[in-house]
Amino acid sequence: RPPRSTLSSSSAASDVYKRQTLDTIVENIRAAMLATLRDVAADASVSLEDAALLSVSLASAYLDLCRLLGIAPPQPVEEALDW
Repeated sequence: RPPRSTLSSSSAASDVYKRQTLDTIVENIRAAMLATLRDVAADASVSLEDAALLSVSLASAYLDLCRLLGIAPPQPVEEALDW
């Protein structure tokens, strides 16, 4: 890939669009993760231990996804899970 200084404006715009798309995907995954955790927490048949294990597993997967995509999480996982 050529250095950024030689990229056309349309290529730079494409990079911005791709970054915004990745950010949206990560935010949608975070929202789905939180909805799942809230549903599990509201389910009286799920033990606190199982809910905590799910929470840790989803948080780890979320951080792995952000690292894989090369982006910072839109919000710290600890904050996202603090309801």
